[in-house]
Amino acid sequence: SEMCIRDRRTKLDDPTGYNVVVPEGTSHVLGLYDRAAQALEANQLAEARALYEQAVAAEPYNAQGYIGVATCAQSDGDLQGAVRLYHQALHHNPYSASAHLGLGSTHYHMKAFERAAEHYLLAIDLREDFSDAHYGAAATYEQLGDRAKMRAHAARFLELEPNLSLIHISEP
Repeated sequence: SEMCIRDRRTKLDDPTGYNVVVPEGTSHVLGLYDRAAQALEANQLAEARALYEQAVAAEPYNAQGYIGVATCAQSDGDLQGAVRLYHQALHHNPYSASAHLGLGSTHYHMKAFERAAEHYLLAIDLREDFSDAHYGAAATYEQLGDRAKMRAHAARFLELEPNLSLIHISEP
């Protein structure tokens, strides 16, 4: 089954330490992000995408908006569009572990497993405790036939998410 990657962090909170300054008068954009995340959670992709696109129009320098639109594009099956949008996010924040996670997942679904592994590892380099990136890396290394790396990332995922269990690795 296909899993949509969602970022449940506060929209301007980046665990990499990359500080986002919110210009005066843009607090309404935070409402767009919240409504977009709720629409995405409810699988209302068209509404979520429209809200994320409004946020990008209001704050074209904020990587999180591009990540939101990319997530919607990926969920809609527009994998090439998702890749382009995740790269736009990285243009605005080269330290975005979430953008690399999205690229890893998109390349995985494109069956470009080497590229997927590169981006999952970049996400882990930026944020070692990023459980979703370890899960994606484990699934990717399973596809690549590298059982040792698959087991290492699966074990780290389970350390970070002790309340979850992996019966078997499946698509990230």
